[in-house]
Amino acid sequence: MNGAVVVFTFAAAIATSLAFGILPALQSTGARVQSALRETTRGGASTGGQRLRSALVVAEIALAVVLLINAGLLIRSFIQLTRVDPGFRAEQALSFRVVLQGERYKQDEPTRIRVAEFEQRLRRLPGVATVGATSLLPLSGRGSMVGFAVDGAPPPPPNVNAEIALASTTPDYLRAIGATLRQGRHFSAQDDTAASRVAIVNDAAVRRWFPGQNPIGRRVNTNGVLREVVGVVADVLQRSAAEPVAPTVFVPFAQRTIRSIKMVVRTSGVPSALAPAIRAEIRTLDAELAIADVTPMTRLVVRSLTAPRFYTSVLTLFAGLGLVLAAIGVFGVMSYAVAQRAREISIRLALGALPRDVLRMIVGRALGLSALGVMVGLGAAIALGRFIQGQLFGVALVDPVTFVAVPLVLGASAGLASFLPARRATKLDPANALREG
Repeated sequence: MNGAVVVFTFAAAIATSLAFGILPALQSTGARVQSALRETTRGGASTGGQRLRSALVVAEIALAVVLLINAGLLIRSFIQLTRVDPGFRAEQALSFRVVLQGERYKQDEPTRIRVAEFEQRLRRLPGVATVGATSLLPLSGRGSMVGFAVDGAPPPPPNVNAEIALASTTPDYLRAIGATLRQGRHFSAQDDTAASRVAIVNDAAVRRWFPGQNPIGRRVNTNGVLREVVGVVADVLQRSAAEPVAPTVFVPFAQRTIRSIKMVVRTSGVPSALAPAIRAEIRTLDAELAIADVTPMTRLVVRSLTAPRFYTSVLTLFAGLGLVLAAIGVFGVMSYAVAQRAREISIRLALGALPRDVLRMIVGRALGLSALGVMVGLGAAIALGRFIQGQLFGVALVDPVTFVAVPLVLGASAGLASFLPARRATKLDPANALREG
């Protein structure tokens, strides 16, 4: 509990109570009494008071519309995010991080041998299908950015960023995450330091650097190193489904060795059940190495949706409260109107008005106020929509589904909230009301 928040909430509640308690008190005192008596209609209700209450209901409904529209847009956007193909199979895969530190790993060759031993030992574990290592996991960022150019192609314009994301991977890494090979081949054990430099690019890189061309066999320059493109892999999400995938080039781990590696183990069973066995195997090879960030890859997907899920949940909660307050406002105003116009309604009933006519009159007024509030709210929602536009994905700011559903929901709520006072009005006893009048 935060003390400042509690004090602020308490002060806001007191200030609101005083403000909305003083207004009707002022209306009932001094010179306002005579004015109110002059404005009183035959039914006993002040015209000015009716207008003020109606204005408050319209404002309340308009605010509810703004909240519901924004919540609806975020819900629709969140649903679209969950439908995006991440480009890899997160199920039955476990990832973890190992940093190879110390004197023995200062040279690249011992590091490469150790990583190969990791893969060999982990493949022997029961239920393990594939093991791979990389410098960059999906949904963990773009990774290192390096200079990039296609050999033989004209240089890009000065305003074009000639960089590409780069990741080192062992031969089985792309298989381990379940990425789709579009063209060419995967890396192999023969792609070592003695072999020609090779690379695999993603679809985004093909769209950016090889539009309408076959990239297989083309030579590319990554920070001064010429590599031959031997494969094309489908795009894999790098940060979230809402962000476009950046052009990426994958290079063999043997040809670009790093010491902070992320390993992926694909299994036929429950991935998290393998964690103790994985730790034991790593300690057997080198007791000084520590394993960190042991995470089922499904959690990476869930984590990428945490922020949009939070924003959507909070705004949906506020929208729900706004809807409840709007319904309570309609109910209160209609109940007060029925009480103030009890004599008028009784006279109507005594003169032959049918209960359904009274019902239609009261519910119709509530729906009229709701319609006005909805129109004001829709305009405000469109005007204020730019503040959440950056949070939307796959949904237009003026989404037909949301802009139709919200007025229907509010209309139904207003109709239901006014039905109970209207039904009570139809059961008034004309004789009692006329005697009391």
